[in-house]
Amino acid sequence: MTNSSVLAEPAPHPAAEEPRAATRPLLPTVVAPTLFRRNLMDRQDPFETSGVGQPDFTVSGSYKLPPEISAQQLADEIRAEIHASLVRGCVAGAEVEIVDFDDARVKGEPPRRFVVTRTRTARKTPVNVNAYFQPYGEHLFYSVRSYTVPRLNLSKLLQTIWMLMLVLSPILIPYVGKLAMGAAQNRASAAMGASFGAPSEGSEGGFGMGMGGMSDNSGAEEGSGGSDDGFSMAPIIFLVGLAVVFRKTLRALLSGDPPSIALRKQFPGELGAGSFDDDDVIAFFKTNLDLTLEAISQVLERHGIDTKALRAIIQNLQTINVNTGGGEIVGAVFGGSGNSASGAVTA
Repeated sequence: MTNSSVLAEPAPHPAAEEPRAATRPLLPTVVAPTLFRRNLMDRQDPFETSGVGQPDFTVSGSYKLPPEISAQQLADEIRAEIHASLVRGCVAGAEVEIVDFDDARVKGEPPRRFVVTRTRTARKTPVNVNAYFQPYGEHLFYSVRSYTVPRLNLSKLLQTIWMLMLVLSPILIPYVGKLAMGAAQNRASAAMGASFGAPSEGSEGGFGMGMGGMSDNSGAEEGSGGSDDGFSMAPIIFLVGLAVVFRKTLRALLSGDPPSIALRKQFPGELGAGSFDDDDVIAFFKTNLDLTLEAISQVLERHGIDTKALRAIIQNLQTINVNTGGGEIVGAVFGGSGNSASGAVTA
């Protein structure tokens, strides 16, 4: 089957689209491998800091391939086709990249290669879609996952801070009290020193008694060194508690997110700031998913593989918007002679 809908090389945007060539797209440049799982605060999953997963716009499945077709070559061809299709037809300003993710703790495993599309809506809501293809024996597995970063849930953030302070209060309250007492004593000592700065005749004895009393108090404090050692651990315990509670925020910060986005990823609220933002997010996901699945179908059909179920999913995605209660709206697609769209939406 001749491909008549793909450019030889991706164009910036379809605004001034030229006649489409019948040649296959070239494999785009691959971004340098991104390492994850390097330390305690690093990501445990490559898309852990992507935001809130959107199951209504998630597709996964596998196709059993004929013996003469290389699953690896087919995966590369599909990625190139998707990249060209998204660069040409997706939202203006969206970034489309081929990205390798390498697990630093698993030696000898090749990086997992994804087509990653990122953008922000007019109301600054980050959204991204990640398409993945992996050969497994005679099968080609694929997965398309969608994520968004909703607004900050301020009440949940404040509740988390309150609970943290409540748990650590037996340590923090005495520590803060001791700091306040120390500051008050320093001020009192400074005031006393100022008042005795120019002693008059006959006041030397009183000055000596005052200094003697102060030295007695400091000696008593020196004798309580064990208590001071315990108090010195309070800031460390507090910082450890912060790191544990806000570990997802720290991982997002280490991944390059600004603090506002990092907090939104750990404490997400509602999807948008109004119906316009909701519509923008859904429109991006539908457009991206439609272009991605269409590109997959075209490559499979070029190799004589049946895509009937995948075509049904594309049609459902175009015409119906149904909340399936958390399930995958487009279902899971399985290849071979028994293609089915398990869970796909029906009219």
